[in-house]
Amino acid sequence: MSARRTSSFPPPSFTSVPETAVQELTRHICEAIDDTTAGFDNEPDAKNAHCFLPRTDLENILDRYALHRLIKELISERAHSGPTSTGEESDGNGDLHTNLDRIVRAYVQRAISHPPRLALLALFLYDGRPSLHALFLKWLELPDFPSNLDLPLNDNTLRANGFPDDCFRPILNNQNIFRPVWIRENLHQDFRDWDRLPYIGKPEPIKDGSSGSVYSVKIAKGHWEINRDGRYIPGNPHEPYPVAIKVFREVPGGRSREEATEDFRVEREILDQIRVSKIKHEMVMLDLGSITILDGANQKVSHSLMFKLATFSLAEFLKDERRHAKYSTRSVLFSKLVDISEALAYLHHHLDILHLDIKPDNILVFEKGRSRQDNEDGAGDELVWKLSDFGLARNKGAAARFGLGGRNLGNRESLSSEVEAVRHAGPYQPPEVHKRESSGVGRRSDVWSMGCVALMVLAFMTNGVAEVENLWSKLPVDFQQRGGRQRLFYHRSDSNLWEEGRAFRYTYMRDFDPDIGDIPGTSGPLQAAVHPLVISWSNMLYDSYANPAEKILVGDILEVMFRHVLLINRSQRMRASDLAEKMGNLQKRWKLFEQGMDHPNNSREGSRSESVNSHESASNGIPEPPGVEASIHPLNPLVVETLLPHSNLCRAIISDDNITVLNELDRDNGVQLLKNKCGSCKIYPIHKALRNRAYKSLKILVGKSDPAVAGLACLESGDQTAVELASQGSGDSKALEIFLDHHAIFSVTKEFFYERKRYLDYQSRASLEKLWKRSQTQSGRRTLWGGWR
Repeated sequence: MSARRTSSFPPPSFTSVPETAVQELTRHICEAIDDTTAGFDNEPDAKNAHCFLPRTDLENILDRYALHRLIKELISERAHSGPTSTGEESDGNGDLHTNLDRIVRAYVQRAISHPPRLALLALFLYDGRPSLHALFLKWLELPDFPSNLDLPLNDNTLRANGFPDDCFRPILNNQNIFRPVWIRENLHQDFRDWDRLPYIGKPEPIKDGSSGSVYSVKIAKGHWEINRDGRYIPGNPHEPYPVAIKVFREVPGGRSREEATEDFRVEREILDQIRVSKIKHEMVMLDLGSITILDGANQKVSHSLMFKLATFSLAEFLKDERRHAKYSTRSVLFSKLVDISEALAYLHHHLDILHLDIKPDNILVFEKGRSRQDNEDGAGDELVWKLSDFGLARNKGAAARFGLGGRNLGNRESLSSEVEAVRHAGPYQPPEVHKRESSGVGRRSDVWSMGCVALMVLAFMTNGVAEVENLWSKLPVDFQQRGGRQRLFYHRSDSNLWEEGRAFRYTYMRDFDPDIGDIPGTSGPLQAAVHPLVISWSNMLYDSYANPAEKILVGDILEVMFRHVLLINRSQRMRASDLAEKMGNLQKRWKLFEQGMDHPNNSREGSRSESVNSHESASNGIPEPPGVEASIHPLNPLVVETLLPHSNLCRAIISDDNITVLNELDRDNGVQLLKNKCGSCKIYPIHKALRNRAYKSLKILVGKSDPAVAGLACLESGDQTAVELASQGSGDSKALEIFLDHHAIFSVTKEFFYERKRYLDYQSRASLEKLWKRSQTQSGRRTLWGGWR
């Protein structure tokens, strides 16, 4: 443990003695080191292990002027305390000051010339012992003495160069602060666990990925190097460089160090394969480089992959009402889906790579000029989506992986394009991903996942966050015999809705019955079909479009998804390249429609107008199955919302004007106002703040709430309470932290926490767990588990 210096110098005043050069420079060094430890305030050990002096701060603090002043001061102190060196005496003509300035300039040049000694000098100043200051001054008179290149020092070096014995321990403990590493673009680097990585502040968790945890970090100014014409130069000379790092490390009780190393190796090899390919696709996210940390025994401790830091993930984008308002041109958003479909086709057909984990969390969104680092790949396009996270990716021709049952599926001819799935199904994964020991997946497993993502984006395009939440609320599947609950785009023959769900039909595809098929590898075998509530949702979405031409277009998109993509038999799904082509054509049609050039009579081969007319007629005599509601007035929901103005409180929440929110609540009966929906959008105030990420307003609203308000379920937000809404998907960590400050009004059950935690990111999961443990059970309140639909 190092004896950590602090920067707690007394503030200067007109009555205090002016700082000496030693005091001033030491203060600047301590402050610069402290600036690298933001977020570690309550973690002293981690703070000491993380802190460092950035190279640019070192050079700025110990510039020529500061060195001149410091060395002159040290020479003067030595002159007053004992004999001076010969060079510092008068030259015989009485010109002592001229001679001294000449010597000081020579010493300054020795300190900064190659090899430089500034890091050693900063270490001596940080330590604070005058004996070390005197030692450095003595070194400047020698023909050769230690430099920055000799760091880290060891006992033998210290003894050979005259270090005082009482300095050994603090020098050895603190020296790594002054030798932070440089990180180089597109290079793999090995560092020791005592090396200081040049990350400013505590890494901020972004998400727990399929094989590692992702954090955002800022590389200190001057410590990111890029290759230009065969040599590395500073890539961030003026400001810190924000990046995302995916960390692979041992997880006690979960993943061993060897497994973490293997996950890193596989993902890095996939990324390298993409990088060296002669054919590129700019919407595939590649890493910026990688790092391995080794311990003293040369054993691998952890690994990291670095990536450009996106504005947010698609999952976050789909929760942002302001993005829906900004990107109101639907063909623009649909074009981004086309980009991801083409990126998937590129992986499948040019590189034989299966992604196997396509979902909104793994699609990164860059906004040019608005991202945490400016997007350089936008080619003038403000919005860029990229397919990322190859933690589960595999080559089509990779050696078969063995499941828990030990069966080798790779040698069977009928499964030649399969590899074993490595984990249980997530919401966006297809029916064939069901059990670790028996699930074979292929290229068209990715196509299913792409179809699910497309439906989520279509929901967002249609009616923003509310429609995304509506679709998400349809996905839970309850399994028979207390088999639990899971969100899926399909249901199975062992689920509670199976028999009832078989009555559901697509009202815009009268000639196509919902697909039902066997799930390979299951006993029976089990059967699966598209989730009936997803079918119902698609019918209502189709009905919500008022313009006939646009309605035909949306129907065509839904038809592609349900007739050709979301099919239970994997072999019957279209290829990724065909999906990309289909979606590209649909996007062009949507763009033409928005430009006023499309017409229902020439919008597609085989016009859907007859289907539209037959569906809109109430005299067709076909009864609607359970859960399917025919729209009497198929108005665009975006038009309906504008019929009534937003309330003053709702408008203040949308703009996150917390002062106006507070005034509105104080002027009226605050609690009662929180129980009233806005007359325009039909959304409760707290739900509105969550959907708009208006956190300043949310703090005010929650602070004024009571248990009854906290238990309100908003139909326009998927019939969810505020906690349910903040806990969906990867979670809204900021909102959950606000709820935690007012935990007495919220009720979270153990069952709800354990159901949601598997999808939540690190911060959201931690906050929800605390909320569950602190919440007070109150009679008569709506419980989260019982009310979750």
